[in-house]
Amino acid sequence: MLQIALSNPKYHVDNREILRGGVSYMIHTLESISDQFPDDYLYLIIGLDLLADIVQWKRFSQIMNICNIIVSYRKIDDMMNAMNEAIIKESNLNTVISKDPAIFHGSPYGKIYLEKTTSINISSTEVRNKLKNRENLSNLMPSLLEEWLLKNKIY
Repeated sequence: MLQIALSNPKYHVDNREILRGGVSYMIHTLESISDQFPDDYLYLIIGLDLLADIVQWKRFSQIMNICNIIVSYRKIDDMMNAMNEAIIKESNLNTVISKDPAIFHGSPYGKIYLEKTTSINISSTEVRNKLKNRENLSNLMPSLLEEWLLKNKIY
């Protein structure tokens, strides 16, 4: 499903965690990608909900030595609350968190950028109902994905 949703040659759906099996930690995935693409910069994109506890991730300091992190958020109030909670838990994060995208130009790793994303005001229940009723979803997802969901009766 993700492969269809991202049907763009610029994107690559990576299944190394599935193939590896067992418990998966972000550090292992990033090390594997870094080994495969040693000359490339890595950017880890996460949701705002993970920011407050990110320092508790396995080998977090090494994660910060491999990549920059982009934290996606929808509402400014949510972002401020999560950022404050994260900083309270780990004061060192204050020095690496920024809302300025220029931070990535100066460092290939070790920075956290807060990126406001567009919010689509629809729930998965609404998507399922629209698919069930054969309503048009072209403004919510690629047409190929809509066709695949209908054909495979995913919802």
